[in-house]
Amino acid sequence: MQVVSSSQFVQETWRLGSVVPAGPPRYCSTDTWVGKHLVRAGSVVMPNWRSSMMSPSEWEDPKAFRPERHLSKKGSMEGLFAFGTGRRSCLGESLAKVENFLLLANLLHSFSLSKKSDDGIPGENDVVDGLTVGPNEFQFRVERRN
Repeated sequence: MQVVSSSQFVQETWRLGSVVPAGPPRYCSTDTWVGKHLVRAGSVVMPNWRSSMMSPSEWEDPKAFRPERHLSKKGSMEGLFAFGTGRRSCLGESLAKVENFLLLANLLHSFSLSKKSDDGIPGENDVVDGLTVGPNEFQFRVERRN
């Protein structure tokens, strides 16, 4: 049995709970084939990162939260678009990676988190949509560890 690290947990959280589901519009400078589809020069395209991170052809059982899927990638962000790609990727990526890791590690070291009631936790479609995506309000229990 392999132990999932905090890094793999964070990566799977980014994949499954993408805060920014689509990238900004991009200009196609040359005619480009994407599969069977021709994208003409001058077209404006908008990447749908959410669909890529939930694609069954990329991820086995994509709706399941399985941090162990990132074990073989050894910290690779391959297939994850949480911060965009290329020259125009998020400027705060390196800071966000460190902050997310430190927050999770310290939170789980100091506290135990659990459901407050049998109502469960928000489902994948129980979100507040907008420019960014987040869960609807829900309650959970926080207990200090000894």
